Amino acid sequence: IKKGLVEHHKKDNGKYRRVDQRREYIDFRKASSESLFVKFPLDLHELVKLYPKNICIIAGEPNAGKTTFLLNLIKLNMHEYPITYYSSEMGDTDLRVKLELFQDVLLDDWKFKAEERSSNFADVIEPNGFNVIDYMEIHNEHYRIGEWIRDVFDKLDKGIAFIAIQKKKGASEGVGGMTTLEKARLYLTMGGSRVTIAKCKSFKDPAINPNKLFTKFKLIGGTVFKQEGDWEYE
Repeated sequence: IKKGLVEHHKKDNGKYRRVDQRREYIDFRKASSESLFVKFPLDLHELVKLYPKNICIIAGEPNAGKTTFLLNLIKLNMHEYPITYYSSEMGDTDLRVKLELFQDVLLDDWKFKAEERSSNFADVIEPNGFNVIDYMEIHNEHYRIGEWIRDVFDKLDKGIAFIAIQKKKGASEGVGGMTTLEKARLYLTMGGSRVTIAKCKSFKDPAINPNKLFTKFKLIGGTVFKQEGDWEYE
């Protein structure tokens, strides 16, 4: 204690905690101010920007189209970034069947790595890659999902992560509530054939705040997002 290496635990009498004196300085002078060139379904990239080490959360109701949204995201960006897709629901056959529904991409033309994974995503995340997690599931202690998202954030360097989570019908956030919003620079909700920008920290046009904008869509053939109307405020 005198050397400042440990201190009394604030809650548990008779226990001590190690003082963490590590520092990770932010070198903002050498950092790039360039945003990443990321394309989204529904032309969402015309409204928002993403930067290295950003996390985008897609919170969707069951059968809202989360997986199809993420596969379209991969299709639009697979020639620009090394993409790793982590699936907690699909094995090799299910994924092949899903990809074969896409009429505009041959099976051999898909360019991404696919892995089965349902937990501990931070252990395998690609720090400088384009990471797609479909999806981060939790069955109890829902508050812990915010911790898992933070773990992914801590592992990112120049890379980016898109994380799908479940959302109850009519809820404004995904399972885990406000904790799932904390590290997200972009937070989308899906349900009722519409996508809403629940949180956006970087605007494509500084004059247009995309927060609370939504658009309706129709899913055609299980693969194509057809926008129904413009983006408008709730």
